[in-house]
Amino acid sequence: LYTVTKANFVVKIAFVTVYSYEHLAEEHWQHGCLVGVESTTNTNEDFAESAQRKDGVLEVRTADEVLRHDLECASTFAYWDPALRTRTTLVSAQDGQRIDVTWTNDGEVALDLGERTVPARSWTLTGEDVVVKVYYDEADRWLGLDSPVGSGRTLHYRTAPDDPYYPF
Repeated sequence: LYTVTKANFVVKIAFVTVYSYEHLAEEHWQHGCLVGVESTTNTNEDFAESAQRKDGVLEVRTADEVLRHDLECASTFAYWDPALRTRTTLVSAQDGQRIDVTWTNDGEVALDLGERTVPARSWTLTGEDVVVKVYYDEADRWLGLDSPVGSGRTLHYRTAPDDPYYPF
């Protein structure tokens, strides 16, 4: 399986850009496990990484270091994969760091998808410097996420109607 993740956003206050973020990650998966990734992230601090699974270890190369993650089945924050909720360790596709996480089932919610509100199952992913609410439909398809970004603001991702996996 080959996946591409793109994220771009700009935060402006009074028409002045105070923060921008652009991320591209190309990931390769085999049997539900990450075996390779190439990513670039441009923000106030730029990152690039390349990772390959070799001899049972995910080796991540960044501009500053080589990290070796001895994980039986490595995974990034691949929200599209409902099996992600069984993982207790993830690897950041932004900087290659290993992050221990926990999941909490928050139950059923009504999720606003713009043109309609749909029933969803809500989960909270928590780790060092990470708190994300992740939403899935009754068929376990990813619908979106919410993540606090400081100053009382929340970043909202939702699947788009032109996404081939859009559930409606």
